[in-house]
Parts: sequence; structure tokens; C-alpha cells
Amino acid sequence: MSNARRIFGAVLILALISITIWLPTGSFQTANQSEVRSAAGVAAFVPAQQEPAGDLLASEPVEPQLTGRLDELQAASTEITLDREVNPRLNFGAGLAVDYNPDLGPDPLLAVQEAAAAPEAIDGFETLLLNFNGQGFSGVNPPDTVGEIGPNHYVQMINGGSGTRVTIYNKSTGAVITGPVILDGLATSGACQTGMGDPIVLYDQQADRWLLSEFAQNGNHLCVYISTSANPTGSYYAYDFTTPNFPDYPKYAVWRDAYYVSTNESGGPAVYALDRTRMLSGLSATFQRRTAPGLSGFGFQALTPADLDGATLPPSGTPGLFMRHRDTEVHGPSGQPSNDLLEVWAFTVNWSTPASSTFSKIADIQVAEFDSALCGLTSYSCIPQPNSSTKLDPLREVIMWRLSYRNFGSRQTLVGNFATDVGSDRAGVRWFELRKTSGNWTLFQEGTYAPGNVSRWMGGIAMDKSGNIALGYNVGSSSTYPSLRYVGRLVGDSAGTMPRGEYTIVNGSAANASNRYGDYSSMNVDPVDDCTFWFTGQWNDASQWKTRIAKMKFDQCGQVQPPPGAVKAYLPIILRRPALPPGTISGRVVNAVNAQAIAGAQVCVLSSNQCATTNSQGNYSIANVVAGNQTVRATASGFTTLQQGVNVPGGGTATLNFALSPVLGQGEVRIVLTWGATPADIDSHLWLPAAHPYHVYYANTGNCTASPYACLDVDDRNGYGPETITIKQRFNGTYVYGVHNWSNETAITNSGGRVQIYGPSGLLAQYNVPTSGNGLWWYVFDLNGATGQLTPRNIIQNNPPGSYLDGVELMIK
Repeated sequence: MSNARRIFGAVLILALISITIWLPTGSFQTANQSEVRSAAGVAAFVPAQQEPAGDLLASEPVEPQLTGRLDELQAASTEITLDREVNPRLNFGAGLAVDYNPDLGPDPLLAVQEAAAAPEAIDGFETLLLNFNGQGFSGVNPPDTVGEIGPNHYVQMINGGSGTRVTIYNKSTGAVITGPVILDGLATSGACQTGMGDPIVLYDQQADRWLLSEFAQNGNHLCVYISTSANPTGSYYAYDFTTPNFPDYPKYAVWRDAYYVSTNESGGPAVYALDRTRMLSGLSATFQRRTAPGLSGFGFQALTPADLDGATLPPSGTPGLFMRHRDTEVHGPSGQPSNDLLEVWAFTVNWSTPASSTFSKIADIQVAEFDSALCGLTSYSCIPQPNSSTKLDPLREVIMWRLSYRNFGSRQTLVGNFATDVGSDRAGVRWFELRKTSGNWTLFQEGTYAPGNVSRWMGGIAMDKSGNIALGYNVGSSSTYPSLRYVGRLVGDSAGTMPRGEYTIVNGSAANASNRYGDYSSMNVDPVDDCTFWFTGQWNDASQWKTRIAKMKFDQCGQVQPPPGAVKAYLPIILRRPALPPGTISGRVVNAVNAQAIAGAQVCVLSSNQCATTNSQGNYSIANVVAGNQTVRATASGFTTLQQGVNVPGGGTATLNFALSPVLGQGEVRIVLTWGATPADIDSHLWLPAAHPYHVYYANTGNCTASPYACLDVDDRNGYGPETITIKQRFNGTYVYGVHNWSNETAITNSGGRVQIYGPSGLLAQYNVPTSGNGLWWYVFDLNGATGQLTPRNIIQNNPPGSYLDGVELMIK
């Protein structure tokens, strides 16, 4: 997450010096934060990237500093600062990211949860033992709320305008013992004296020590603090690890041979091992670094390390474990239409001979289908809020903090969660339990928790010593303000279900001013009884966020020895019902530029490789296709290949038309609009940059061989489209593209509209019309003519998104 602090600080200082404006800590929202969320948008803030030679990097020893006491640091002051995005999540994907967002229908595991029997006995889990507000708004978004429980203290950390803010609470009463203080006050020299955020706190139960961390404002630094005693308010050994790239979104884990770390980096998802043994002794320590291949479709991506819970260490020689989820429709591999994957990676570290260390994937675990396209694959705006046009970041790219590991002796377990689209861009929490008894890791159970019509995301999950599971998360919708809830299961409950709850931690009463939300929460288990769960997350009772800390426990924890269980994957209920009869996919393939039929095009169902060739009218039909969600690909010589999703009804026919774009030359861009039968007439509109004013639309179709070097093919007035605008030569400045509901027989939100943008490399982005909003205009995107960077807008509004020019506009047909 990049550093915008210096720029905003300079603006603030100038404002204060001139005494021309007062910027209180408040609800001031920087305009259009979405513009700084892609790699191009934040490039000016990103430290220089230097890739190491080869995949393995072993650092030189880092000498620690012995710090003063944390409880003697000066108290953090209330900052006069802009309400701003402190650490924009870095997107290392292409400048024009593919916005893949098919609606694949309901999540297949919803039926398992819906069929769960109600609990037969009270378990005490419904009564929170503590429930209080943590640290409040610090002038930045998001807070990156994180916490950890120890023998006597609860430590919470959040982002602040001057770096990470730390508050330490009495675990019995919730009273503040120390803080808030600024973490970088512990550093006595170097880059870590100016910390920036993305905090993580861990309690190392085996060593009875604390780990606090953040990254630095300048350069590429992981700032790690190891307590010198069991008291988190005391002194620390401070380590400044210089990384080859900016270590975005760092997540740490305690293991027996190392502190393991994962990051989102420009060279691919990176993992680190820090020499835990030497760090606990305050000695010089090294790190080793490896990378995993990136996943197509995601610009922001990182693995998640497994963090140890409980008193029993992993078996001797067990490598550090990392995980990520793989939506096969997005990331591949093909040929898996009914399942997706959980990947398990192992980092085996040889501290004496780094060249002998290994990092490799050890398991591809098949799980039920999930959908990573929550409002597409790259949008940071998705979850709606009441009385606000601001939508919240869904965080669909990573297995959420923490990935919890526990060793029961007879078996080892991993418990994790991530956000998935349960249908129509509504977020739900997919959770899973993996087990290892002998051999490799396998799926024991999985479920999706998403009842009703609200989104659930930003989950934190953990397992107690009896095998019971608690899951906390955010909820939100167009009628539900950002709130916090939790749910759980006893070890003997029906597999794949969370029948204990849903219970409320705190109800929100206002919308958050920024779309950046999270970026994570934390569920932890008390090391003293190994039963009590502690959860912390973000919520809103005003446009400025707050944080909450809650404590809960199952009464049965420790009373019943957890059964060993048998390793098995629980399949969705719908897969155990009689199979639906096959269906048919049919449609037409046309040239996107002139709507003429393409004869001889090949259309294939990817899961089964069933294919058909279009006739002279461009028509095709494929029979005996397995019912359900299918991905279909159309190819033709001289045209860009296009893949689309479709839901095939059992015993019925799904219509799927293709408008293929002819291959483009360097620098050219093509915008293809398609929709359904109604409204019969919706129109493409493109406004050129102000320095070259021109409005391309049905009354002004432009010219592709002379200025304005942009043209509309045809004004389609009978539904479906395509209407296509091609830009043959780009000018510097901003192009604005929108769609107008001309005939207005029905709302544009019901049109099924789809806009696809092509470049020389193929499909660059796809936007589906929002299903909510009022107005005749769909403002789709902006295009930077100089860089080719797309900025998604994707909103419904009453006014045209571009300026009308006197003497040019003629809204008459």
C-alpha cells in the first residue's frame, strides 16, 4: 500500500501557513479515491522497485535496536489531517484490467446452511462477555483494524495519519492501560522512525513474547518489534528489514522455526521467513524471501500465512504454510466447471544453507464453486450503504487474516475464510476447515454464510481447543449500515454449517464516507483457557468509522474431547440431488463494428469442449450441455476471441449472442455496447478530451480516418445492439463514455446492458449495467488518452456524464 503521506502533508502545511483554510479532523473526503487505486493511479507514491536476481533472496544480518518502554512513549495527539486513504492497495496488474463480472447465480453451498437444523441446546455463545469500542477515527481510511490477546492484555492497532496507533487494554475489564501511542516512537534511528501503517500484532505463546509491525513511510522496509518480556507495555528489539520491493499488505504468522510473512509485491506474491530464534534473543537476524506465480485477473494479490493457535507446536520439521484461493473460471486451469481450488504452499527454510531452502505448492484442494467477481475482479467499490452513493471495498482477492492453524496431535487443522459473490454482487463469507492426519492436507468441511439479502465480508475466524469455530464479520447493504456480527459452530454440529447465531456485536447507524473499508479484522483465541474468542473490526455510527472489540465463548469448550473425525469433503446439497437434464445453448455471432453475421465462427463450451460452427446467418446451437453455469468461447479468424458466462436451464435453452471485435492496431480502442430486447433504443456516447472537443453519438457519428479519429458504426434502435465506437487515434486528456436510455420503455438498470472495451491485446475491460440507481444515463468509464488507463465509474445518474457543446448536440431522432 503506497505512501500518499508526504504529498498530503505538504498540502496541509501550506494551508496552515497561509491560514486560508481550516481542515479539522472530520468527514472531509478526498475526491474520487478510485482514481488512486490502480498501479497507474498511485505510481507517483510507490517506492522504486528493484527485483532481486533469482527467486531466492537471503538478506544480510540486521542488527536490532533496543527500544525504550512502549508505555513511556508520548501519547498520540489528535491530528489535524485530511480524511484520506492512508495506504491505497497497490494493483500490479495491467493498466487496463479486465473487469470480468458474470452473474453465476446463487452460491452452491447456501443450501447446506439453509438446511441446517436449529441448535438443540444453549451454548452461551450468544452472550458477549465484553463488548466495547476500541480506537476511533484517526483521519485516514481504512483503519486496518487488528488485535491480539495475551495472558493479561489485549493489544489493538490501527492506521493513523502519523503511522500505526497502539492501544493496550486490560483483558478483564476492557480498560485502557496504555495508549494510544505511535508505534514508530520505539525506533531510535533509520527509516522505521517514520512508520506508515498496515499494522499486525501477534502474541507468540511458545516464547511468551509480542510481535508488533508496520511498514515505513519511505523506501521498502518491514519494521518489526519483538518484546523483551511478556509485557507488551515494556521494551522491544526493533528490526528494520529492507525488502527488494515495496512490501504491500504484509501479514505475519508465528511458527516454530520462523516468523512467516506474506506481501503483495510488483514481482509477484512474495513470502518471507524471519529468523525467529535469533530475534527472540535480540541478536542479528536475516530473512529469506521467495515468490509465487501471480494469478491472472487479480492485480492486488497475496498469500496468507498459517498462524499457530494453542499450546501444541506443529510437528518437528513442518514447513511454514501459506494459502490462497483460486477461482478456476478466472485464474484457470480450465476443465473444472463444478469446483474451484484452495492452494497450500510450503516454505522449508534452511537457515545455515539458504540455497537449500524450498518454497512450493504442496496441494490443490478441490472445493465447491465460488465466484471471485464481486463487482468485477478489480473494483474497490461494491457493498452498498443506505443514503449514500459510496460503496465499500469487498476484499475478494485474499484469504482473510487470520489463517488459523491448530495441532490436536491426532490431526492438524487449518481454518480460513474469504469473500465470495453469492449472487448479484452480494458478498458472503466462504469458510473452510482443512485437516491433515497422514499424507497431505485435505478438505474436511466448507460452507458459505450469507442468509437474507445483506452482504457479509471482512471475516475473521478461529478454532478453540475443542474444535468449535467462531466467525466474525462486517455486514452491510442498501438498507443496513456497516455493522459487526458473529456466528459459530460446535464441533458436533452438522458439517458445512454455522448454526450458532447470527448474533450482533454492534449495529451501525451511518454510512462510511470512504469506499476503502477494512482492510482486515482479527479473530483470536485467549492463550490462557484456549477457549475464549476475541474479535475486533470496523463499524460506523457516523461518516467517520469506529472500531469495536468483542469477547465470546462456547460453554462447552473444554468439557468434551473433540472427536478425531474422518477426512472427507462435504459436497453441496444440490450436488446430491438428482441431476438436472441437459440443456441447449444457441445464439448468433456478429461483427461488432457493423452487426453483420460472421459465418464459420467456432463456439465452444469450455467445460466439455462441445463446439458448433456458425452458419451463413451467424447462428449456432449446441445441444446436450450440462445444466448450470457454463463458460462459452467464440473465435473467428481476424477477430478477438470472446468468452462469456451463461446459466443453462435443465431441459431448456439459453440464448447467448456474441459481438466479436475485429483485431485492432497499436493504440486503438474499441467500445462495444450490447443489451437485451428492452429498452429498444439505448445509445453510446463518447466525449473527447477538452482540447479536442467532439461528441460521438448517433447525430454526430465522427470519422475514423480523420479528426476526431473516433466513429460510431450504427444507431441500433431495435434492441440488443451492438453499437460500437472505435477510437483510431487517441488524444491527450480524458475521454468520457456513457450510455443514454433514449426510448425509456423500461429503466436502463433492467436493460441487461454490457460494455466491452478492446485493445490490440484483446478484451481489456467489461462493465455490466448496475441493477440499482435512478436516471436515464449510465456513466460507464473514463479513459486517459495519454496512458490508456481506464477509470471505472459504472453509476446511474440523471445528467449526461460529458459536457454538451453548443452547436454540436442534437438529441432528436
